[in-house]
Amino acid sequence: MASSLVFQAIGFHSSKLQANQQQAMLRAVNVHQLASLGFILLAFSKKSSMNSLHFGLLSVATALFPGVIYYKNLVKDGQPVSLSRFVPTGGMLHMVFWVLLALRFKSFVGPK
Repeated sequence: MASSLVFQAIGFHSSKLQANQQQAMLRAVNVHQLASLGFILLAFSKKSSMNSLHFGLLSVATALFPGVIYYKNLVKDGQPVSLSRFVPTGGMLHMVFWVLLALRFKSFVGPK
């Protein structure tokens, strides 16, 4: 969560970023913060064999979606990078993670 706040501050306050780069950074920060909530939920969830799968899935998704956008805008100054083709995959992995997590926790909110 703290690292997403750092990237948010950089995206908002950096004078070298153009408007479209700032927008991309802030969208990436939103996804990063949502992923941070997923990590927190995993940390406090009941231990199971699925924890490592969920953690790995969310880690890869976070590296691909916000991670590549951060890299493109902060390291490569907004220039196209070959890693950008993996951003949609990262977004899809985020969606898969949340669906799997919802299925895992459905017993907590379902009828008894």
